[in-house]
This record gives sequence, structure tokens and C-alpha cells, in this order.
Amino acid sequence: MTPSALNLIAADPAPQSTSSHSGLAPATLPPDPRSERLAEGSRGSVLVVDDDAMVRRSMARLLAQRGYDVTTAPDGADAILQISKEPVDVIVSDIAMPGMDGIQLLREVREHDLLVPVVLITGEPAVSTAVAALQYGAFHYLTKPAAPDEVDRIVERGVRLHRMARVKQQAADLLGLDGARAADRAGLEASYDRALSTLWIAFQPILSLSSRRVFGHEALLRSKEPSLPHPGAVIDAA
Repeated sequence: MTPSALNLIAADPAPQSTSSHSGLAPATLPPDPRSERLAEGSRGSVLVVDDDAMVRRSMARLLAQRGYDVTTAPDGADAILQISKEPVDVIVSDIAMPGMDGIQLLREVREHDLLVPVVLITGEPAVSTAVAALQYGAFHYLTKPAAPDEVDRIVERGVRLHRMARVKQQAADLLGLDGARAADRAGLEASYDRALSTLWIAFQPILSLSSRRVFGHEALLRSKEPSLPHPGAVIDAA
């Protein structure tokens, strides 16, 4: 794809504002460090990942003109390094990249963030990549050339839904409820791998009240992975 495929728009639209009607008092929720890092009036933070420097710059320029704070990465490895240090609201990534492709990047992202939307873009659409994107929980699957208004609409929706999910997660943490569960295959695989790395089994003796002797043992599955908080969740993930 050439830079002309992304027709940049010079005029910035007015930043969109949203209001919350949630019953939760804002003061009870911890501040979101991502919001504190954003420039005043920013519509959200976006990481653009593409091995083609010209395409990467074109997409970054488009999103910046639409009011987003944009960072870029030339490959999947650099993208993972960046989000491990500073999370973003949305990731926009090419699929066909050397080394770590977009599908692999999506799987790696879920090791760090179960909630962030990942938009995958390809210049060579195929059923196999579309199915893989769906299976691994891509937020959206776009083909090149991507219309600027469509990119803006999808990224804006991703930012909005991601923020809602984070508020829900914060509320669950405050109430002591189970946190965000992996909602897609990539996230589920990441959670399951973490669960296996901390998996252990406790053998609890079973006593007979009449004889007061141990007549068996119950095997209890335990893991320290918070997104799979009980044995049933670990088994279901398998």
C-alpha cells in the first residue's frame, strides 16, 4: 500500500465529549494513569504498528489530525515493549509483517492487557487471516486502502469501549469481584499459560467420622492467575 491510500484530512473535528451517568461515585474509583498522560482535549491514545515506514507515518498523521495521541512501532517486538511500559487505548496494526505478524502480535498483547482493542489491517485480505483475527479477538478487521472516516469511527469506538471496560474492571476490583475475564481466544490462551505456570495441587485428607481415620484424599487444583480464579475456570480454558 502507498501513502496515497490514506487520504489525510487537514481539518480537525471538534473533540468529542462524553458524560457519565453511572451510579458509581467518581471519587470512589482510582485515577486512570492513562488519562493523566493524555494531552488536554485528546480523544485517546493509539499505537500504530507497521513495518512500512511510509504507511506507518501516514496512519499516524491521519489519527493525530483526528485528535488522538499517537505513538508508532516498526514491528511487533517494539510494540510489545512500548505497551509493557505505557498502555494505550487502541492498537492499530498491519497483519503482514516480518517476524511477528499482526495475529502473533495480538496474542502477545493479551499477555500484557486483556482489554485493549486491537484493530488489524491488511492489504491482502484472505479468509484464513479473517478467521484467525476473529478467533483471536481482533476488535476489527480492515482492508487497505482504509477510508479515513472508517478508521476514525472504529478507533473512536474502540477507545470508548475500552474505557468503559476499564471502569467496570476498577469497580469490580473495589467490590472484590472477579476481574476481567479473557473474552477472546488470544486472551484465554494468555490467561491459561499464566495459570499453568503457577499451577499446583493440594491433597486434602478425607476423614471417617466413625473410625476417625483417613480413608482417602481429595485433590484440589490451585492457581495464582486472577483471571481464572477457580479450578472450573482453568479446566474450561483448557
